[in-house]
Amino acid sequence: MAHTLPAPFFPHKYKSICPLTLVPFYPYGYTAPLSVCQEYLTRAAMTIAFRRTRFTWLAYFMLGYFAYIEAAFGPLIPFLRDELNLNYTLSGMHFSAFALGLVLSGFITDRIAAILGRPKTFWVGALGMALASFLLLAFRHVALTISASFLIGLIGSWLLVMIQSTLSDEHGANRAVALTESNIMASVAAGLVPAITGWGAGTVIGWRAGLWAGILMALLITVIYARTPFPAPTPADEDEPTAGNGKPLPLAFWAYWASLIFNIAIEWCIILWSAGFLEEVIGFEKEAAAASVSIIFVAMVIGRTVGSRMTRRYLPSVILPYALGIVALGFPLLWLGTSHIIALVGLFIVGLGIANFYPLTLAAAINIAPQQADRISARMTLGAGVAILFAPQILGTLADALGLHTAFMTVIVLVLASAITLWLGHRLRKRKGV
Repeated sequence: MAHTLPAPFFPHKYKSICPLTLVPFYPYGYTAPLSVCQEYLTRAAMTIAFRRTRFTWLAYFMLGYFAYIEAAFGPLIPFLRDELNLNYTLSGMHFSAFALGLVLSGFITDRIAAILGRPKTFWVGALGMALASFLLLAFRHVALTISASFLIGLIGSWLLVMIQSTLSDEHGANRAVALTESNIMASVAAGLVPAITGWGAGTVIGWRAGLWAGILMALLITVIYARTPFPAPTPADEDEPTAGNGKPLPLAFWAYWASLIFNIAIEWCIILWSAGFLEEVIGFEKEAAAASVSIIFVAMVIGRTVGSRMTRRYLPSVILPYALGIVALGFPLLWLGTSHIIALVGLFIVGLGIANFYPLTLAAAINIAPQQADRISARMTLGAGVAILFAPQILGTLADALGLHTAFMTVIVLVLASAITLWLGHRLRKRKGV
């Protein structure tokens, strides 16, 4: 279907951006497929300089805080297990409860934002997550600590959803840049958790120093940025079929949503099981295997830094297949690992690939219907929670039955599934002209 755009909307200076022949009908505009016009107008808008506002920095720091608390479960659980005399099943239920909170929050956060407004939802999520973290430190019974973990995921997700949707609206066509840069901050903050927890464990403060630092981080950010104005939601276009929160999300979104589930499943299977794989399959010592996992986070910081630069020139839907390709290139080196060095090189390459899965898939999904950023952000958080809740556990169950080396082939299946759903989302987006 051809669609005529008025000349002021598709100015002559952008003609060179579109490689297709667009016949000018001055003063009536150009005639081209609507989806083509939208895609290249988006690229044209991306040439506008990216500017970080005060709200941008608030969102970046708050995402770092969220990632810090999320990452704290790994180092803290062994100390909590010893203190409360827990078995591995009960210990693991803390992170499962957190993931369940993410899932439930994905169903309701956009509705909460519609009732409370974005600023209140944002700040209640931030401070509520800090309060739930305090309860996790204060409680001395496993049922209460698991409940506190659930609240961290449930209420903290309000903050996460608002960060994603408001950054999207603040930066418009440059949302992929903002979302990728914010995830650099998340990676750096998450990397601080083991060091702070380990330092605290060797002092009179104890292992709780890890979470105390996160709580203090939230309070400090709140004091500094409490009066920061929030961006208004992207106004709905009545002519658009996806405009407004009352309209159903397009099929293209659900394809990207499925792709996100597979992408996050890949990420967390690698993060949670790579230490065991290095030890049991490659032959690392236990301490060396645990320490080697840090190479993933180093690679993710590098990957997100490079990705944030690439999003200034390319659409996220263009970059995502290359990210999958990087994982497909690195994983055989890890899985076949004929030596320690080759396995670590493979793990590093995989880390580069998975680094931008979440921010780029999120940005690609929001690009489909930016007027529904709150709703899309909530549903993407739901998808991430589903992946975190089930994928590592499924891989672990397969490892018990088949061995970890064979079970790790699940990652290859997930890469293929992500590639198929990503291709499907791209086709549906083109077909519907969004």
